Amino acid sequence: MLQRTTLLVISICLIAVASLGCSQPARDHLTDAQSNAASAAKDTGRAMASDAKATGNAISGALDKAASSQVQLPARIEEAIRAAPDIQAVNISVTASDKKLTLEGKVTSKAQRRRAKEIASTIAGDKFQIDDHLKINGDQ
Repeated sequence: MLQRTTLLVISICLIAVASLGCSQPARDHLTDAQSNAASAAKDTGRAMASDAKATGNAISGALDKAASSQVQLPARIEEAIRAAPDIQAVNISVTASDKKLTLEGKVTSKAQRRRAKEIASTIAGDKFQIDDHLKINGDQ
């Protein structure tokens, strides 16, 4: 894209230099060439602006999707833990920050604690570190 813009600028300069000392028909021809070059430059500018806008929209969409999934992920994990028949969890909460998920609350055994962490890891995948702050009822 930069090469095309540079070529247009050079063409306009050459047309301007060539127009000095030319006959009227030649000047008219050069004026047309200048007009065509200017039109091509505008079209190039519009195309670049359109490409930049499309790229910006794509980046914005990706960032929105990432932020949305980070907000939805803790709720999905909490729901899956509550739905697990082998876990009697009390007030389990999951929070997300950067690439870390924090599990907090109480369970009734070490096995349930492991299972809750396993559920979180399965849903989150490799993209998040699981920070386990679950307490076993009766432990201080």
